[in-house]
Amino acid sequence: SASARASRWCDEHLKRAGAAGRVTCAGFCGARRRAAAAGACCGALAGAVFSAELAVALALAGWACGWSSLRWAVRQRERRRADELERHLSEMLEVVALGLRSGLSFDRSLELYSGHFDTLLSRACASAQRQWALGLVTREQALRELAATFDSPLFSRVVESMVRSLRFGSSLAEGLES
Repeated sequence: SASARASRWCDEHLKRAGAAGRVTCAGFCGARRRAAAAGACCGALAGAVFSAELAVALALAGWACGWSSLRWAVRQRERRRADELERHLSEMLEVVALGLRSGLSFDRSLELYSGHFDTLLSRACASAQRQWALGLVTREQALRELAATFDSPLFSRVVESMVRSLRFGSSLAEGLES
């Protein structure tokens, strides 16, 4: 059904846009309807100045723009987050690998990165680390959820490599450096 499709879209895209805990699917759909109505009203008013036909045409155009604007904004935010992630990912990997090589644990190495860098990635890493430190989720769940909040296949592979290394005890520093 249409509501199930909308719900799946919201779940997937709002998470990757970093708005999963702050925007609900119902709120997103309601805002989308209001944006479409506002666009239609603005178009109709602008077109009514000249003719009834132009009012109808601009109302339809305004509705379409309003209806698609929120999806466009969410996708733009997804792309910006993915771009920022990829700019800072190598930095994060280097700091964590350096911490591991210096004898720090993975948790402490990640905390070192999160505490000394102010980026979207460092804040997301700190949030994930707080979740597993408080026992809300396992470290594996938090890391996988962290990867799911970014639209980056590269980061997903890095996180899966981290999870495997932490689970099986293989050298995480070598994996991160490669």
